[in-house]
Amino acid sequence: AVTACLDQQLLPDALEQAWRDPISYQAPILALVKGDLSGIQAFLYLIGRGGAARGLKGRSFFLQLLTEAIAHFILERLNLPIVCQLLASGGHFYLLLPYNTLGQLPQLHTEISEKLFRAFQGDLRALIAATPLTAADLLEGRIAHKWRELAGLLSERKQRMWSELPDDALQTLFTPVQRATDAESLCQVCYGAWGEANGDRIDDGVRKCARCIGFEELGRQMRKPYALTIHFVEPSDPPANADWRETLRAFGWEVQIYQPDRPVQLTGERGVQITFSPDFLPRQLTQGWSHEFRPLASATPPENPTTRVLPSYEEIAENAMGATWLGVLRMDVDSLGALFGQGLGNRATLSRMATLSRTLRYFFEGYVARLCQQYADQSKLYLIYAGGDDLFAVGAWDVLPKLAREIRQKFRALVGGDHITLSGGIAISHAHAPLYQLAETARVALDDQAKAHRWRVNGAEREKDALCFLQTAMGWDEFEEVYTWFQRVVQMVQGDGQRGRVPRSLITRLGSIAAAYQQNAAHIRQRIRTGTAHNARERDLTFYARWLWRGVYHLSRFAEQQKSWRDEIEQLRELLTGNPDGLIRHLHVVARWAELYTRGK
Repeated sequence: AVTACLDQQLLPDALEQAWRDPISYQAPILALVKGDLSGIQAFLYLIGRGGAARGLKGRSFFLQLLTEAIAHFILERLNLPIVCQLLASGGHFYLLLPYNTLGQLPQLHTEISEKLFRAFQGDLRALIAATPLTAADLLEGRIAHKWRELAGLLSERKQRMWSELPDDALQTLFTPVQRATDAESLCQVCYGAWGEANGDRIDDGVRKCARCIGFEELGRQMRKPYALTIHFVEPSDPPANADWRETLRAFGWEVQIYQPDRPVQLTGERGVQITFSPDFLPRQLTQGWSHEFRPLASATPPENPTTRVLPSYEEIAENAMGATWLGVLRMDVDSLGALFGQGLGNRATLSRMATLSRTLRYFFEGYVARLCQQYADQSKLYLIYAGGDDLFAVGAWDVLPKLAREIRQKFRALVGGDHITLSGGIAISHAHAPLYQLAETARVALDDQAKAHRWRVNGAEREKDALCFLQTAMGWDEFEEVYTWFQRVVQMVQGDGQRGRVPRSLITRLGSIAAAYQQNAAHIRQRIRTGTAHNARERDLTFYARWLWRGVYHLSRFAEQQKSWRDEIEQLRELLTGNPDGLIRHLHVVARWAELYTRGK
């Protein structure tokens, strides 16, 4: 990428000067560009229930294609090779450009925004920012501050949304639009205008516009594809309310998806074939075409063999253990900005930063999908998105905490310790809850609870590196203890052939002990706020209280009555009553989790 840019930027004499003495050569020679797609959350999750499960995967994959298409569009206009695309994933892209092309970027940004505005009426936007690089910035340890500077510039762009549009487009932006005169003229998925004359139709009793039907078809095609071809064509102006193919064509991409039973056909002068299998090299090359392997970030339940329709979210929830609830899992890498800005320290270089990004992308796109597939095969999970540094999954509530635990364990093994950490948020509710509400609740659980969590390991304070489940943030070590005792309580209640079962009232009793502890903790905090108790005594006043003696009594009686499970119950009693900083703080999670899991259908 650097070589391609310098070939357009510097004459031989200047290049030699910059090479021999990069510190004193102050003139900018390169530009680092970052682009973000904005409006993704609403585009993905503010949709109706009709066909949501089928269309959400298609929408997610389209956003990945759109991100790459916009990045490629910029490079094509500047006559730069694809190696200048450092990264394009998760709605973000990074490009390396010659500094002398930077003056063309504002016009390209305007053109991109006009295309997106026409296609989506403001629902999706592209933010683009750039910062110049000198030869000295390419030395070890100097690129990190430019990476941080670029993130700050993009944040400023977010405060001036659509400012790159010309005046006539801005006027259209602020003009009220009536999409329909009554509910019968609205698409029940995206709530856009609907009319059979426009190619829209009624599918399974649900009104769907042509665009939403297209996203459903894309999601179906991306369940287990063999390959995808991108034919580079002349960019066009998209029609209003463009479908996914028309939008990509506006940026010069003609996309075809091939299933394993359909031979790939490479037509056109230039393009790329992306194969979702390591065996991606053809026996015979086609002039003008390149070939690439890419892991497929997809885990989708099997179709109904009769109707060839993917299961709905309600059907997914029916497959859950215990309560027939649905859930959303969101996870991402903690403090990613600090990781790129400071994590590599004096060893930071452009290539190392790009390699770090690419490694994270391969973990989420490739390995996470493998972890999810075991639950998808049970018709319990949809992996909606995984890439960049985050993931989003919708599934039966019972599999989500297990999946989050597995992903964290594998991620920790990948990075080799706790210096790069991962947090997660889980939201669960009845299957008929709107998806956007579950998605937003999971976002709050991740961003406002898990990432705000402070906890201790071996006396050292930790931050983030946590999971929020059942509205409770826990460090991963804390969650591991909760998970262990959830399994043991469920084992006691469900029983085995030799020792029988403990009455389900054990769960109720544990919930009562947890509630009494939480009530006393709230009372002590109130006393501290009003000055009737000292802050230094909060720990003792919270722990040594009435709930403790009652808990000991009730669990001792349970142990006497359930002699075949006495050791486990006594161990739980000692764990709860012997450590003020132990399991008692999260006993309510154990009780609620076990209650939901053992609930009858």
